[in-house]
Amino acid sequence: MKLRPVLAAVAIAAGVFATARAQDERPAAEQMRRLFAARLKADVGLDDTQVATVLPKIEALEKARRDTGRERRRLVRELRQGIESGMPDADLQQRLDALDRLGQEGERSTRAGLQEVDRDLTVPQRVRLRFLLVQFRDEMRRSIQDAGGIHRQRRSPPAGPPP
Repeated sequence: MKLRPVLAAVAIAAGVFATARAQDERPAAEQMRRLFAARLKADVGLDDTQVATVLPKIEALEKARRDTGRERRRLVRELRQGIESGMPDADLQQRLDALDRLGQEGERSTRAGLQEVDRDLTVPQRVRLRFLLVQFRDEMRRSIQDAGGIHRQRRSPPAGPPP
């Protein structure tokens, strides 16, 4: 892995996050879009034309993944509540079948979305994009968890004296 693109991406990310704090008028989603576009250039090696073509497709793919995840969490919550409350087997099975279908449909949708994106990329760019998608999702998940941890710390003072 080349160090220069990584350093450039880190510098861009630091700038984007600093700008996001300084400019409350811009929504966080737009800041994330700009960060991801910069990462497409730095990490995947896309030019401006490719970014303009590929980014909306990736955004649609990620939106579908979020929607699927939300529905999956709802079904899992209903199954958990159903088990705890003694829901009839037929109702549990109906939700379990829906969960299985949702997983299959989500996989199909992801594959189709990636195939659409792949049309505009070279094979090495496709590989680097797959790596970036996994890495970026993990980074965002950690950032959200860290931010949530900070908010939880502010809301709930420690139970006892500090160690």
